Formats: sequence, C-alpha cells, structure tokens
Amino acid sequence: LFFLTDGQKIYHSDILDEESYLSVAQGDPQFIPDSSRGLGFNEDNEVIVFGAFSKENFLNAGTGDFQFQRIPRKAQKIGILGTHCKKEMNGRWYILGRRMETSPSFHIISIGEEKVIGTRETDLVLEEYTDNELATTTVDAFTDGNVKMVIYHLPRHTLMYNETIAETFGSNSTAWTILKSDVKGNTPWRGRSFVRDERNGQWLCGDRQGANVGIIDERVCTQYGAMVEWELFTPLLKLETKSIDYLEMETIPGEAPDHDATVFFSRTEDARTYSQEWSQLYGQNHDYNQRFIKRHLGYVRHWVGLKFRGASKSRMSFAFLNIEVS
Repeated sequence: LFFLTDGQKIYHSDILDEESYLSVAQGDPQFIPDSSRGLGFNEDNEVIVFGAFSKENFLNAGTGDFQFQRIPRKAQKIGILGTHCKKEMNGRWYILGRRMETSPSFHIISIGEEKVIGTRETDLVLEEYTDNELATTTVDAFTDGNVKMVIYHLPRHTLMYNETIAETFGSNSTAWTILKSDVKGNTPWRGRSFVRDERNGQWLCGDRQGANVGIIDERVCTQYGAMVEWELFTPLLKLETKSIDYLEMETIPGEAPDHDATVFFSRTEDARTYSQEWSQLYGQNHDYNQRFIKRHLGYVRHWVGLKFRGASKSRMSFAFLNIEVS
C-alpha cells in the first residue's frame, strides 16, 4: 500500500493492487484547514500527516472508498515548514516547525506530547531565513556510541542537537553546536544523509560539496581529509573588580600525531570585541602528563567571556574549564 499527498488532499493506492489508484480513494486532513507537507509512519501501523500547523494520525479502517480514518485524540496543533523538515528516531519525531501563533523553532513530537528544544541562539539563526528558505531544510538523526545526534541542514547553516548532553545536564542550551567545514568562514557542514553500513558497522554519509562518501571516524579531526576550524565560547561571567589568576582546561593529552595541537584563546568584556590571543599547546603526541594551564590573565572590570579556537589535524578532547580569581 502506498500513501501520498499532493499538498492538499491525501491518497492511497488500491489495497489489492499497489500500482493502481482509484479516483475516489482520497481524503482531507480535518483538524486544521492547512496544507499537507509531509507523511510519516509509526509503530502502531498508523499514517501520520504533517501539515503546516497540524499533525494528524490515520488508521486503516477498511471501510469506504478512502479506507483510512482520522484518530481524533492524537491530533496536535503543530506542523512542519517543509516536506523533509522531520526525522524519526526512537519513536519520536524531530522537526523544524511551528504553531500558528509562534515563529519557527526546533521541536520533538511524541505521542500526546510536544517539546521545544530550540534555544534563543538557534532561534536567532532561524530569523536569518524566510519560511520558504527554511522549507528546504533536511534532518539527519542517528545514535552512534550511545550518543543521540540530530543534525538540521539549513541552506546556510548546519545545527546539531546532542540529545545525550541535553538529558545528562538537563538543559538544551548546552546541547547545540554549529557545524562548519572550513578554516576561515562559515561554510555549512559537508556531511549529510547518514546511513549505517552493516558490513563494517560504520556510519556513512554523503558530501554536499561533491561525490565523496564520508565515514564517522573518531580517530581523526578532519573532514574528507581537509583541516577545519573549531571554536568554543564560555558564558559571560560576572567577575567584577576581580583578577583571573589561573585557568586550566581539562583535556586528554597525548593524541597529537601531527604535532599541531595548539589552542588560541582570547577574552571579551562585551561579547562583541575580543582581546589579543594567547596560544597554548594542549598536548604533544604521547605526552600523557601535560596539563593545559595559563596564568595571570588580568583584571576584569565587570563581565568577561572566553573564546577558544584552533585548526589542526589532531583530535580535540576538552571536558571542563577551571578558573581561579582573586
């Protein structure tokens, strides 16, 4: 049986002949008079119809010309922006959508429940686009090494939601990352359309810049062999009239086969302009006892934030940041 939509009505093929369609085998979403933008399927053998501002479930009742009936108690007043702005993982749908009275954001939809996972920062990224641009967004969702990741491919940005981090720390604000694929600039991340290769147990992906096939490999820090830049930002800290005497980044040293494990970091007092950068090695190859420590970072007038960045082929492994002030 095939189920489809033309953006308004919904159709299904003949129950006895999947290659045949009857003109009378058509229906309409009934919850909200909006356009139908995508379809899904769940474990209860139900068809899910995602509209612009609604989500409805249909069950095969086997009666009438259109043999699917709407399930009233499962309808929800939230929809998606485009056909591919959704992905199912572990029985839940990760969408880019909106309610009729809200702006677009990122949501998780499950049975009888809808949760916003977007933050102020991710909503600011979405404000750079029109709804028509956001309608072209695609979503990847997969679990690798017990880490649940959802990747939203926007036209000019790639945002990743790490649900494992959100569940561990109880906050969505620390679970988002902007992915990119260059050293100087903001080129959207190249990897997309992830599938698991059963022959070698690896996750494969395509390349939005060419015909390459990528593999998730935790042993390297490159993308398709190319070096990329990474950036980390701390929250703004109120250390009025204090001095930063000591800074230590918790790392796992000793993994730098290319001997280029250098971090550049700077400070800001207004989240707009940054000071001159300091540089520090976060570990020579096979030097497992090295610590990432910097002293005497100076007086703080009011607020202060730190920015860390680097571009190397060596793996980055940072955990916690410790700061001592006086």
